[in-house]
Amino acid sequence: MRAALAVAAVALLGAGMPSLPAPRVALDFSGRWELVRHRHDGRADGASARTFHAGDAANIVWRGTMIDVYGVTGPTGGYGVLVMPDRPNLTLNFYSPVKRAHVLLYRSTPVTFGNHFAAIVTVPDHDARSRGTYVNIDEIDAH
Repeated sequence: MRAALAVAAVALLGAGMPSLPAPRVALDFSGRWELVRHRHDGRADGASARTFHAGDAANIVWRGTMIDVYGVTGPTGGYGVLVMPDRPNLTLNFYSPVKRAHVLLYRSTPVTFGNHFAAIVTVPDHDARSRGTYVNIDEIDAH
């Protein structure tokens, strides 16, 4: 089931990991994220969530065996670090020379079906060609 960012974020921190039905995603944003709406450029449900502030995080609880992370990349894209328990941290690059929506930035390898946690944390760094540090998340898809 897709979890587009046009849906209000679910408060998860401090409540423990919720019990989610078959493949599903719940999100909690910490920091200064901005919801971008009404875009007709390929974003899931026409929306995305973005920030350029280092240390902001998108906390993800997902149920399933895999997740895909989609983003909006562009000339002001920065780096977001994907953190998942028992896996090495992975840098996601939100830079591209021209704006592109719904870009697959990460596809996990399969894990045992169940509830899992991940986070995407913004860092104060970017591709040498970029003019900014935006992290712009379009969709998290669990399967």
